[in-house]
Order: sequence, then C-alpha cells, then structure tokens
Amino acid sequence: MNCNAYWIHISGEIIPVNTTHIAEVVKMPEHFGYTRERIEVEYAATREPVGFEGKARQVIMTDLIVNHGWVRVRYTPRSDSWVVEMKKLTGEISQLLKHLFSCPEIVNEHPHSTIKITELDNAGCLRNHHTTAHDICKIQV
Repeated sequence: MNCNAYWIHISGEIIPVNTTHIAEVVKMPEHFGYTRERIEVEYAATREPVGFEGKARQVIMTDLIVNHGWVRVRYTPRSDSWVVEMKKLTGEISQLLKHLFSCPEIVNEHPHSTIKITELDNAGCLRNHHTTAHDICKIQV
C-alpha cells in the first residue's frame, strides 16, 4: 500500500490512487456511486474535458466526501504533510486513519509528517485540525 494518495470509504475500503483522485473516479465511476453519464454531465456544465482538475472535479469530489462517505487522502512532499478531507471526523474515520497511518510503508517513509484534517459539512463550511501520524496511531476508540 505504498502510495501518496488514497480514497478511503467509511466501510473500511482503501483505494490507492496512482494518478489523481478524479482519474480513479472517472476510471470506475460505479464503484464510487456515480455513472459515466453523470460525470460527463458535470464536466459539460463547466465546459471542461472529463478528468480535468477544475470546477467539475471539485463538485464531484465534494459530493463524494459529503454525501457518499468517501475520505480523500494525499501527501504533499513540498510541505512533508498529508491532507485528509472528510465530512466529519468520527470514531470510525479515526480508526480508518489509524489503520492507514500505522502501515509500515507510511510510518517508515514519513515518520515526522504532519496531517491536516479538513472537515466539510453540508453547508460547505470547513473545520481544520492538525495532528501527526504518531498521534493518530495512538487513538483509542
């Protein structure tokens, strides 16, 4: 599971992202609760090509996070930090993050990385938390 980006579902499924998050959704839309037609409609509304990292991508990814139970995780090498976007930091999500950040590949490769957790609510408001992989691994839920 040595990767710098993931989709995690509240069911416990972890999908490594080898290219971009939106590319994974476009590649297998039904897996994310979408259809190819719905993706094409979202992109057509913004006049962007399918898979483009623009407005349609943001709409789709926010919907997946807020309404479909997905968590987006990515590593940013420049700041040696992880960004985690989710609807709400619950006990379930904390356990999933603990599992992910306890993986030897991540612990060994990024031992001092910070983690910025961003919560999105139904109104689109953001709440941010900052922590470390070390602290996440100590979570008792």
